[in-house]
Amino acid sequence: MIPLHVHSNYSLLQGTISIDKLIEFCKNNSISSIALTDTNSMNGLIQFAKKADEAGIQPILGTCLTEPGNDKKYVICIAKNNEGYSDICRLITQRKLNGDFSVAKILKAAWKNLIFMTPQNEFF
Repeated sequence: MIPLHVHSNYSLLQGTISIDKLIEFCKNNSISSIALTDTNSMNGLIQFAKKADEAGIQPILGTCLTEPGNDKKYVICIAKNNEGYSDICRLITQRKLNGDFSVAKILKAAWKNLIFMTPQNEFF
């Protein structure tokens, strides 16, 4: 099993585990790969990627983007590659700066370097 929706202490009021403790947990529980998907943030991704690599754990980089004004509507974005990482950077910037940001609009666009997961097909 590969955990694909994990929050660290960079997700305010949603996650409490530090990157170091997350990597330690993975090592102690034979988790070979894990995704970090903090909410509307990528603050810990570089640190996570470096520490996971050092520990022999495959890091999966992502984020959880929420609908402004409705945190119950969200999409998990997973980067397939370096371009996907850049796409996530753009999406987080759009969410913070654009008043008309919508998770549904993101899902309608073509993002060849990202994988999206939504709860119970919420947007389809």
